[in-house]
Amino acid sequence: MNYLLVFETFIRNLVTSGSILAFALTLLDFIGKYVNYVGFYAFFSGSFFLVNLLQYNKINTIDKNSTKSFLLHSIVGGIFWVLYALILYFAHENGFSRMGAISITFNFFIIISIIYLILSAYNVFGF
Repeated sequence: MNYLLVFETFIRNLVTSGSILAFALTLLDFIGKYVNYVGFYAFFSGSFFLVNLLQYNKINTIDKNSTKSFLLHSIVGGIFWVLYALILYFAHENGFSRMGAISITFNFFIIISIIYLILSAYNVFGF
């Protein structure tokens, strides 16, 4: 493996994609006091669709044969994103502390991600 190439690719992706995340978090710092704007921000960023577009562009450029699999797994990931959002919402509404709600949601995310990785490694999904 060419570690220099890996490092160069990481830096290029960090500068381009990392700046999008930095902008999004900076924007949230400034609009955080306005409920209506926070709601729109949550709607706009909730699906991470812009990140998905960047990933789609990258995958389609690297290997067009992987694009269909990427898109189908993105749909499954989107469904699970809704599940994680519901878990976070119900934890918040049921009096869990901020860190408790985050911990519960994060643990579900880790467990489901490990299961999904194992199923993907054995090509259980077939796509």
